[in-house]
Amino acid sequence: MPKCDICQEISGFFFCLQDRALLCRKCDVAIHTVNSVVSCHQRFLLTGVEVDVGTKTDTIGASCFNAK
Repeated sequence: MPKCDICQEISGFFFCLQDRALLCRKCDVAIHTVNSVVSCHQRFLLTGVEVDVGTKTDTIGASCFNAK
């Protein structure tokens, strides 16, 4: 399994389309919870399944949904 592009220590499981980066869970959460812009990035498990940091009731998640 390839290493995370940020920490280079842990295997990466998430791919961020906008950042074009492979990330471990720790780095993914650290990066994509900073603000509403990065929280809307499209991220996928290496299996191709899209993932979201927030929940459906999260206001940041709602703003991403409305922007699409």
